[in-house]
Amino acid sequence: METKVSAQYPIGNPDLNYIRVFSLNSTVVIENDGILNGVAGIYDLAGREICSQAFSGQTTIHIPVAAASGVYLVKVRTVNGIINQKVFIR
Repeated sequence: METKVSAQYPIGNPDLNYIRVFSLNSTVVIENDGILNGVAGIYDLAGREICSQAFSGQTTIHIPVAAASGVYLVKVRTVNGIINQKVFIR
């Protein structure tokens, strides 16, 4: 039996439920209702880091992505855990 975990609602750490990740054209948006501190990294599908940005106490983080259109992986790391989310950049 396979268990799937949503990136927006990780099991075991309700503090991470307050983080949502999505794209808006060529910008990655992270909504941080829990006001956690951390680092967001954006990676291509080959695993290369495109950019990263630290955040501290901000409720909404906008990260412009200067890369070709396509699917990217956003990894949000906080002291409470890690969230991975795929986004499409236009």
